[in-house]
Amino acid sequence: MARKSFAPEEGMWLKGNLHGHTTRSDGRLTPAEVLDGYSSRGYDFVSITDHDLVAAYNHPQLTCIPGFELSGYIGEKPIHLNLWQKGEFSLFEEGTTFHLESEEEMVELVRRCKEHYLIYLNHPAWSLLQSGDLSHVDYLDGIEILNYSTETLNEVEGSIHLWECGLRADRQWLAYGSDDNHNGFTDSPDWPFGNAECDSFGSYLMVKVEEQSARAITHAIEMGHAYVSEGPHIHEFFVEDEMVHVRCSPAKRIICKGERRNFVRKIGNGLTELITPLKGNELFVRVEITDAEGRRALSNPIFL
Repeated sequence: MARKSFAPEEGMWLKGNLHGHTTRSDGRLTPAEVLDGYSSRGYDFVSITDHDLVAAYNHPQLTCIPGFELSGYIGEKPIHLNLWQKGEFSLFEEGTTFHLESEEEMVELVRRCKEHYLIYLNHPAWSLLQSGDLSHVDYLDGIEILNYSTETLNEVEGSIHLWECGLRADRQWLAYGSDDNHNGFTDSPDWPFGNAECDSFGSYLMVKVEEQSARAITHAIEMGHAYVSEGPHIHEFFVEDEMVHVRCSPAKRIICKGERRNFVRKIGNGLTELITPLKGNELFVRVEITDAEGRRALSNPIFL
């Protein structure tokens, strides 16, 4: 088998948050305060995705990805989609707002956007979705599998399972993770970023690019050249000559997963590498890393 990698060998890794809110919807910090906060903590790119509002931003240190969080429906269940602009062209004027009242209305708008925007389903577990709810959905590029706000504040998890159900059904959905930061609890000591309820700087996306630009970042996301992390780093992940190769930051567990119970795991202290043969029945493989603090990193799949 020729080498298949989840990211190019050449390039640089960039760190970003692609789901966050400001005072322009239901966040408690201004856009400038949010962007400055992420810049001060070493992020490379950010998308402010206020609810149902088209807006673009600039920052001297950060690459800003134009995007918005669209409120809609899957069946009768309210859901949220993130749409990120792929290039320079926007379908909508600055300040455009949306008020959708049905799934049909949402799907019509999403299909108009498909060529120019990446379309990801946000926090499906928080939206009370089950795998059957997604059986007719054919417009998604991917799914938010880690959402720091819903998991940290509300202990709502399960989106990874819904993503896996899609992968097993041959939906080649890609993954992203984010903070979904609102920066609430303004009366809490050390607000906005030092309080116990802080929902910033938790889950993020790492993308591998040749240059730091909005177009390069969205292209890398679209190609799956990315992984979701809460702290650990995946340096390499590829398949070659029927062998899976993983190299990562120190971990207590490295696990390869496919669409069945075809797991291969390595458990120990300070693990930085796993090399294992394919079992021969995989449609895809992906990797999860867990470090000594219990923080995870999850790769996009390599489809075989």
